[in-house]
Amino acid sequence: IVYGKHNDYELEIPIIRVADNPLSATLAQHLIFKSILYSAGEKRQSTIINDCFLQEPVNQAIQEYHFIRINDNFVRLNLAVAETADKLSKCLRKIASNPEKQYKFLIQLAKSIKQEDFIHNIQDSANIERFLFPAKIIDAEIPTYIIPIQAKWAKDLFDEGLANQHLSLFAAKSELAFNKEAVYYRSAKTYGKLKAPFRILWYVSIDPSYAHVGAIRACSLADEVIIDKPENLFQLFQRLGVYRLSDISSIKQDKEGNIMAIRFSYTELLNKIELRTVQNILNNPKITFQSPFKVDNHVFEQLYNNSTK
Repeated sequence: IVYGKHNDYELEIPIIRVADNPLSATLAQHLIFKSILYSAGEKRQSTIINDCFLQEPVNQAIQEYHFIRINDNFVRLNLAVAETADKLSKCLRKIASNPEKQYKFLIQLAKSIKQEDFIHNIQDSANIERFLFPAKIIDAEIPTYIIPIQAKWAKDLFDEGLANQHLSLFAAKSELAFNKEAVYYRSAKTYGKLKAPFRILWYVSIDPSYAHVGAIRACSLADEVIIDKPENLFQLFQRLGVYRLSDISSIKQDKEGNIMAIRFSYTELLNKIELRTVQNILNNPKITFQSPFKVDNHVFEQLYNNSTK
């Protein structure tokens, strides 16, 4: 993959190639997603792919991550902002007014976001956050939960920083390291009413084997929640997980013998937010996170902005 930085507001990809092997599609998705995050991390508004010889796995990845075809190029906005729907709509209109770029398609999107009922439609709001990722619509009624996860699972599912502490391959299987989505299992007994889509702020629990834990370290979008028997969930999501059947069978089951699987994607690593900071924002110095904890939009905005400074 080759990056071009001819201007401040756009990351150009003139060349992207993947070898022909069983992991081609997964690796292409990984490269595209990492490019989106890289572009947003440099405060660029968009990523543009203008490679004239795109392979089929790359074409599929481009579609998966909502690139728009403009002439011979593929363009995707990646706004590193956390704004209200109204301010985001104004931002899109401003980008669309750039005479040097053919971003007129954003005008209709800006109108949709501006509609009065938009923020009350959880599915539509979540779809727009995916489309403009890593943008966050802070007044949308997308629920947000702080969900605890053990460091040993976080390192394999999404946290390269934790994996690097042990100088081990990121994820137990290489295909899982590059997957755009993953699955997390937990007890359904303590909180069985989670309903996708919702945001996840991942709180990585304290573990003496790892540094920089006991903190929120990432943010994801939950795509699906399924409650079922461990054996059924393992069969359904084996390709996405680092868990063995024995791992998920040991999770505390409800009276019907069920546990919960949360399928998630669009994971953004954050600057860690230590427990003390979270407690201060929540104005609760004694709180710890043993199960999913719902936070309101105001708290999410503070936590997210704190993590991206």
